[in-house]
Amino acid sequence: MLFGNTSAASYANASALGNMSIGQLNAVIGPPPLIDSQFAIYRLAKLSSTHNGLWLMANPTGSTPVTFTLERDPKSGIEATRTLFLQRLEGQTWRTDLDQRRRALATEQTITGMLALVQGD
Repeated sequence: MLFGNTSAASYANASALGNMSIGQLNAVIGPPPLIDSQFAIYRLAKLSSTHNGLWLMANPTGSTPVTFTLERDPKSGIEATRTLFLQRLEGQTWRTDLDQRRRALATEQTITGMLALVQGD
C-alpha cells in the first residue's frame, strides 16, 4: 500500500489491513492505492480509524484499527503499478540517487523490488 508521497507498507494478508500505523494513516491523500501480488490495483475508499480524532491526537504514534471500502482501480498491471511507485519516488526529492532508482524501477519485475526502491535508504 502507498501512503501519501513518500510512505509505503507491505501487508502479509487481507486481515492485516484492518490495523494501520497512525503516522501512515495521517499521510493519506485521497484513497490510497493497494496493489496485490498479481498487480491488481485497488483503492481504499473511506479509509478511517475506528477511533475518533481526540483519541488519535492523544495517541499520535502506534497503530489503530481502521475501516475502508475496497474499490477496484480501472488501471491495473505491472506498468500501472510501476507508475504509482514512480510517483512516490518522485516525491522523495531529498534523495541524491533518484536517477539510479528511476532506472532500476523501470526494469523491476516484482512488487517487493519496487517497494524496496521506494523505501530504501
